Amino acid sequence: MKAVTRSGGVLRAVAVVVLLALCGCHGGGQAPLETAAEESPLSGPASQPAPVSQPERSPAKPILAIEPQDAYQRVYEETTALKFDFSVRNTANRTVRILQVRPSCSCTVVELGESTLEPGQKTLLSTVYDAASTLGELPQRKILLETDAPECPAVECSVAGFRQQRFVVQLASVDFGALRSGATPASEVTIEAHGDDMRLTPEKAIVNTPWVAAEPLGQEPLPGGGRRWKVRVSLCPKAPIGKIEGQLFIPRVEDDGIGPVVYVRGEVFGPVRLVPSTAFVGILAKGAIGRQTVRVEPVEIPGEAPGLRSVKILGFGDCPKGVRLGTIEADPAGVRVEVAASDLGPGSFSHSVVILCQASGNPCEVALKVSGMVEP
Repeated sequence: MKAVTRSGGVLRAVAVVVLLALCGCHGGGQAPLETAAEESPLSGPASQPAPVSQPERSPAKPILAIEPQDAYQRVYEETTALKFDFSVRNTANRTVRILQVRPSCSCTVVELGESTLEPGQKTLLSTVYDAASTLGELPQRKILLETDAPECPAVECSVAGFRQQRFVVQLASVDFGALRSGATPASEVTIEAHGDDMRLTPEKAIVNTPWVAAEPLGQEPLPGGGRRWKVRVSLCPKAPIGKIEGQLFIPRVEDDGIGPVVYVRGEVFGPVRLVPSTAFVGILAKGAIGRQTVRVEPVEIPGEAPGLRSVKILGFGDCPKGVRLGTIEADPAGVRVEVAASDLGPGSFSHSVVILCQASGNPCEVALKVSGMVEP
């Protein structure tokens, strides 16, 4: 009897276990459902809810409309200040005050018309960009306008530009170097004038020394506007012994003003030389007379038979006002130079005077540079 009772208890326990298992398989239990929900690839982790999308915020629009926003100019070298005008308009539906206008550089000066603008009202912002002596690209300068609007406390605009040479000389300095007396070297100078409003007259070239000549060789248009001229610069065969320094000026057609300048220099050697080569009379007070002594000495010429040459002064070329030349009695090859400051204005001066001389019976000319300064 006891054995049967034990067997029945065992059977009942097994039946309960089977029943619980069957209930779990059919979804009756809670734990399996929760586990399935956590592992579902569609729902995602239960502990991380889907984020709620937020509406995008658009940036605040400027309440001042500036036209143009970025100003740019191309100018020629004669223009040292670039001027820009900006239109500033209030686009808000209320009054706006411009508290301050601040350029990013001291080279830019600004002037504002009205600082208080009603809705839709315009005002003028004038700027001057000082380019000074800068050539090429001019850096951008920003201008900041500060307002009383908290949603848009500041707006900005900018100025920039390009400053180019009006004239471009490909050979701005002609150096003939060391030459023997009688030589006639020549160089070709190319001059470009940019801009259709500029014309040159090389045929009217001005040379401030009588020993340099200029001859126009023709002209042609430039692809981007303007023209190109070619000029032949040569040394005259009668150029005197000594240093040659001069300037070649090309006039403009429009107003006969001076266009590009070509510098010419060289030195002519011959049978004589000056010692010293320049007569510097010093710094003179008004009314004073400055004096200097120069000697004309013979020079041995390479390739010629050596020997002492005799030198004799025959006379002088035209002397400028205030300058007098004379021979020294004790020295036939000496020259005394006098400069009267009473005949000259204040400031520095430099003149070239020709000395006519004779070396071993052959005539020649020597250029003497007379320089100094007169006090105010």
